[in-house]
Amino acid sequence: MAKIVLVCLRNPSPEASARVQARLKDFIDSLCPDHLVPAVPILATDGQGLHVGVFNPAEPAAIHGCSAYAGWLQDAVQAWWRPGTPAPTGSFALLRGNASTVEALADFAASRTVWIAQTDEIFIASTTQRAIPHFLGSFETNPQAIAWMLSAGTLGPFAGWDRRARPLAPGGLARLDRLRWSLSIREPSDRVLRGSCTGSHARGPSLAIARRNAREPRPRFLALGVAAVRGIPTAAPSCC
Repeated sequence: MAKIVLVCLRNPSPEASARVQARLKDFIDSLCPDHLVPAVPILATDGQGLHVGVFNPAEPAAIHGCSAYAGWLQDAVQAWWRPGTPAPTGSFALLRGNASTVEALADFAASRTVWIAQTDEIFIASTTQRAIPHFLGSFETNPQAIAWMLSAGTLGPFAGWDRRARPLAPGGLARLDRLRWSLSIREPSDRVLRGSCTGSHARGPSLAIARRNAREPRPRFLALGVAAVRGIPTAAPSCC
């Protein structure tokens, strides 16, 4: 499966851009498992601080300048690579940019998770969350992810291993204004995500409660997570 990483620098210098391009190449190379002979990776830059790397690209049509998608588009002939154009139809993760705008889009099933992070100096969008700490230069543990993994065996619906990594919701769009360095995120409302659900469960506060519980894991699991990170043997909790 193809993986895409996009890195945008706020104040690119020739030296900083060269470092990012070299780190991007090393990171893309590190994604290759031992048993796979991948397609030749693709690296692109606009020379103004925007860098894109694609591991194991499926087809040449999925890359255009500093824009790329992983997955399938129903109509790949349209100008999917232009920021501001309507989201295409298909199963995809799409990262695109130009001199003024960078966009990250997820399809309405979030079939390929798009992770984003922004600081005062760098913006990262990727289909692998490993790229976030790699290009930020550090790793910050997310206690919510540890609690979810210990209790349910997953990261949960809103968490990444690094607390600065944010997944886009199904149908989400993140848009970075490169000139103002402002990030806006548009995601479907809870009503849209619920789809055709009917009855009291759809109208009630159940989804809000689920979101709150996801963001506020119980202290018992946080303690277990700290113990696990430190290598301290723990017993599985009897209940949630």
